[in-house]
Amino acid sequence: MSRNNILNDGLVYASYKVIKEFENVNLKPPSGLYFNKTLSFLNSELRREGIDIAVPHCWYRWGDEVVRYYMPGELQWTHKEDAYTIVEWNGNMPANPEDHIKMRIDSIVKELMEDYGKPGRIQDFVDIIYEGAPFEFQRKYKGVRDLFYSLQNSRAMDQREKQKLLLQSLKDAMEFLPSDKIFKDVVEFAPKYLRLMEYCLNYRQIDLVKLNEISEEFWFWFCYYLRTHPKAHENIDSDTITYWKGELDYQKSNFTGYFRDHALGFSRLIPEIAIDNEIGFYVREAIREDNEFEAVFSEFVSAVKGLDEFLAENKKRYKFGEAN
Repeated sequence: MSRNNILNDGLVYASYKVIKEFENVNLKPPSGLYFNKTLSFLNSELRREGIDIAVPHCWYRWGDEVVRYYMPGELQWTHKEDAYTIVEWNGNMPANPEDHIKMRIDSIVKELMEDYGKPGRIQDFVDIIYEGAPFEFQRKYKGVRDLFYSLQNSRAMDQREKQKLLLQSLKDAMEFLPSDKIFKDVVEFAPKYLRLMEYCLNYRQIDLVKLNEISEEFWFWFCYYLRTHPKAHENIDSDTITYWKGELDYQKSNFTGYFRDHALGFSRLIPEIAIDNEIGFYVREAIREDNEFEAVFSEFVSAVKGLDEFLAENKKRYKFGEAN
């Protein structure tokens, strides 16, 4: 399946309708987040009614989202800033699907616009969509992520209470990490991640913004595996799944590299991390890599210095020759 195949009329019309309905009410195009959540809800609701508009989608970082490559070519995605995208329709009005399908799409899109299309309602919409997530871990970890964001700037609770609450929420979520073979790498590494977070959240004062960064890195890493799971995607061809799976080794290396850096950084604040049986290894690896980099950089500086001296000496000779 690809964009070049004949797309389902219902999918094309639904994409167009979501954008135009939002624009009619808000006088601007919808965000990618709203567009994705509406398509996800439409897909689920219509399927319950026996209507399949074949939405190509997967569960990924921010929830259920369409896979753009398989969507109508008239859709235009514009990145305005980090994690914010707007979606526009750049083309003519598409053909209508069958009357009963069009009627249901119009009705559902209008209802969603009234309930969740106004400012301040998008998070409630995200919560509704997450009720359909294929794994309980997704809902539990979303709770951790929401807690991080709500506590970072909250003054209603002291720092130690915040840290205790976050640690308990994180531990509860990790109990639900799916054990399917696809997640083997994440499951094996999870105790190390949790160990580092325990050290940090048990410390007397810790930077919650930095810890949230580590939490997000773990979540994003998990999501690379999540989207390859059969329960987490629909209407995506095997070539795309193979490509996604081909990225996993690189993403694992990427995540463990970040983890090493974090372990080293926090070990300077909490020395016990450096000698911990589970995660001390990553501190030593980070130190070794730093030392190797410093050695290479030192050699580079020496080489550049030598080259500068060589060029300066030859410049003198050249000028001396000119003077004669």
